[in-house]
Amino acid sequence: MTEQKLKVIVHYAAAKKPYEQNDVSRSETVGTLKTDVLNAFGLKEGQGGDGNTYTYTLYYQKTALENLNETLGQVAGDKHTLELKLKYEVMRKRGLLSWTTRRRVLFGPRTRTSCTTKKSFLAFH
Repeated sequence: MTEQKLKVIVHYAAAKKPYEQNDVSRSETVGTLKTDVLNAFGLKEGQGGDGNTYTYTLYYQKTALENLNETLGQVAGDKHTLELKLKYEVMRKRGLLSWTTRRRVLFGPRTRTSCTTKKSFLAFH
């Protein structure tokens, strides 16, 4: 019996069109897909030229896919099409305080900002 393939669609708010691939192996890992998606959108994780640190996470139904060794077949289950969203996080350092701005492109325009000192707090805008 041949392996059933997946159609994978990844939406990224800053892109005009989603990333789409047909006939993706169910044994492909989330980490491999993430690398392909970042390359397709021209994105790079790590420190940018502006001094900010950028990280990207794939989401399936509002759940972060943090285990990069998990297979797409495990994520998709019985589905033939796997639709994901790509979220980014920008971390900025200012003096002695570490400011983190998270733009939640998956859950709407809300921005979450936190400041880490001896006491942590979260402010939602």
